[in-house]
Amino acid sequence: MEPKQVSSQSGADRKHKQSKKRKGHRRAIPQRTCVGCRTVNPKREMVRIVRAPDGTVDLDSSGKQSGRGAYLCCNRSCWETALKRRSLDHALKVTLDDTTRATLAAYAQTLPETSEIMTPVSDQENH
Repeated sequence: MEPKQVSSQSGADRKHKQSKKRKGHRRAIPQRTCVGCRTVNPKREMVRIVRAPDGTVDLDSSGKQSGRGAYLCCNRSCWETALKRRSLDHALKVTLDDTTRATLAAYAQTLPETSEIMTPVSDQENH
């Protein structure tokens, strides 16, 4: 009888290599909740506001600045709601001063009133 060959890989290593070979595996898309309307959207479709470690609040265009972040949809109505209800203050754990609030409100005015979502047209509407 011949001796069994012992594999140098553990069971966990073999499973790890098999999972890498698996095709059709998709990466999870990070989801975030809007502090204005509480809807969940992909992170890249939202705007991040960050409270930096020094206490300043600013827009984070890269989404990678260090500090406590909050996300808002790209809708003017969400921004106005968040500023009016002080949702941003609560999410960032800071009280926004008047100049920061004015800066964020000015940015909100550059956004569309609602997001442009394509809705399918039914056949009955065309007749």
